[in-house]
Amino acid sequence: MLRHGTIQSIDSVSKIGVIVDANLQDIEFILPDEPKFHPGMKVVFVITYSPSGGLIASEVTKDEA
Repeated sequence: MLRHGTIQSIDSVSKIGVIVDANLQDIEFILPDEPKFHPGMKVVFVITYSPSGGLIASEVTKDEA
């Protein structure tokens, strides 16, 4: 299921970003090698679950809507 959110922060050293979704949940994602994401960008993504039970965003792309 696709979800919508906004990138809240990006750590370019650890290559981890944080997305805030409509439910105000913080969801981490791994940055790709290409620097196309920035804080404030609207994105769509798919939720997956980490082995520790947390939420991870995958297939993150720019929201063209």
